Amino acid sequence: MNNVQLSGRLTKDVDLKYLQDGKAVSKFNLAVDMGLSKTKKKELEKKNKATAEFIPIIAYGKIAENVANYLEKGSQVLINARIHTARYEKDGENRFITQIIAQNVEFIGSKKKDNNTSDDVPSIFESNDGCFLDNPNDEGFTE
Repeated sequence: MNNVQLSGRLTKDVDLKYLQDGKAVSKFNLAVDMGLSKTKKKELEKKNKATAEFIPIIAYGKIAENVANYLEKGSQVLINARIHTARYEKDGENRFITQIIAQNVEFIGSKKKDNNTSDDVPSIFESNDGCFLDNPNDEGFTE
């Protein structure tokens, strides 16, 4: 079974692009809390160390468009995804990348500074689109 579930906040607005065939692809980063105790978290913050993992997420098709249209920096989401590994060539060398591909994105809260959620924002974005990039480097989503 290839299933990943992540909960966190978008670290910046969603980057939406369209492939040559017209299919939407979006990328965003998710800040996922490490689940540290309050004491450990404060200790790391004093040392200016990370207390969250910053995970790049890719979405395709309708889910990519919905995420770009409705979510923004600070949006809190729950993502069900799968891991995809890809091989591509750059400068004559084979390179490998592991991608987190969103299959379901659920809006679970508002931005920290604004606790008012809008009724026009769908709570769940789902996709059965099995699309992935054959050469992920071509779309500017790697390195």
